[in-house]
Amino acid sequence: MEKGHCMTYAGALATFPKLRRELSELGFPPILLVLLAANSNSDENFGSSDEEHFFDYTETKPKGVNVALIGRDTARYLWDKSQHGDFRVIRMIQDEGPWNRDRTSVWNRFRIALAWSILLPLMVVSVYFIIQSIRVSGQFVNVQVLIFSAAFIFLLGNIVAPISTTQTRVQVYVRYISWLCAYPCYCWVILSWANIIKKTQSPRFLLVMWAVTYTGVTCMFLFAVINITITVYPTVFATGLKKWVSLTLVPVVLVTQGGLLLFYGLRFLAYIRESVLFSNIQLALRKLTVLSLGTFIGFLLFAVCTTLNQSMLHSPPWVMTLRSLLYNLTSFVMVILVFWVVRIHDSSMLVYHKQTQATDSTKSDHKRTARLTRTVPQRFSQFERSYSNLTFVSAVAPPVPAADPLRGMSAKNISTQSVDSFSTGVTQCGSPDSFFSSHQRL
Repeated sequence: MEKGHCMTYAGALATFPKLRRELSELGFPPILLVLLAANSNSDENFGSSDEEHFFDYTETKPKGVNVALIGRDTARYLWDKSQHGDFRVIRMIQDEGPWNRDRTSVWNRFRIALAWSILLPLMVVSVYFIIQSIRVSGQFVNVQVLIFSAAFIFLLGNIVAPISTTQTRVQVYVRYISWLCAYPCYCWVILSWANIIKKTQSPRFLLVMWAVTYTGVTCMFLFAVINITITVYPTVFATGLKKWVSLTLVPVVLVTQGGLLLFYGLRFLAYIRESVLFSNIQLALRKLTVLSLGTFIGFLLFAVCTTLNQSMLHSPPWVMTLRSLLYNLTSFVMVILVFWVVRIHDSSMLVYHKQTQATDSTKSDHKRTARLTRTVPQRFSQFERSYSNLTFVSAVAPPVPAADPLRGMSAKNISTQSVDSFSTGVTQCGSPDSFFSSHQRL
């Protein structure tokens, strides 16, 4: 590896047939053992699948030849000695090492069984939701189908390429492609929620949310590209950049994004508790606030897993089990959160449902308000109190089944009348923004 400047074990073993032929021509006996240098020294827990570029080395491993991994300091010592001809014979004592023992241990079987037992049922559920969304909407491509498909790909990636195990190149590609499918969709769900509550926050709220979210997506894209590139061209610079991104950039971005969601989620929860809102609206908005709390905890645990992945401390094998447990359980909870939020009710904030034609005098308004119902999540009725007077805010929407009280608000039909002059008639308000006009922004 030193002489050929090989950065992977497969690359080093690919040159072995030529080297063996040259040594045979010089009269050397057949080679039965190949020593490969690890990325860590012998006094550390070298040999971790997260530290070494194993990938598909078994495909180029010569038949009848054993392969041993030694510490980098030992490999350097032997290399220097061989250049000066200080010795001719080396005695090797076999030691399977902590990582080989871990790969055949009960803990490794536990990690694999855990991933299959908690993630496979969610894959089945996601397929069911995809089919149901297509059947209800009559469209093969819509927002719900994309979200559930991204969740399916993410879960599939976790099963095909389980964390804390040796990965082939194909497994590495599957893992990070699944990340690139899932993380942007999850952020899109969060931004959709943030866009709804922006009227209750300061004007900078949505700007900060978009900035932090796009930073996170960019960071994850960079991290995925680096890991995929290393499988093909694992330079020293790329390996060092991967460690820096894993230990510094990714944890900081995840904790920042999760902390921001927690901060605004708690403030918004306090806002709806202090306001006079009907119970169905409070329930829906509380559920969306739970998403922020769950995202904070999930991103925090993902940050811990990422740090453990490239720890400078060369953690012992039991850390692999801890990281696998945290990662799979966190993935399970966050996918459940997405399913729960997207399915709060049939007319969620993420989809557009066809409006039924009314038979009353508001029929002509339905066509005018169809565009607004794409982004406004619920039909609501609410009392709004101000210091000067008491006003009543109501909304008129197309008739829907009584079992679904939160479906399809028509924002342009919001009307505001004083209590003294309130009558059965409904007049049209000028703008949907007037709903939040009298609320105090947090």
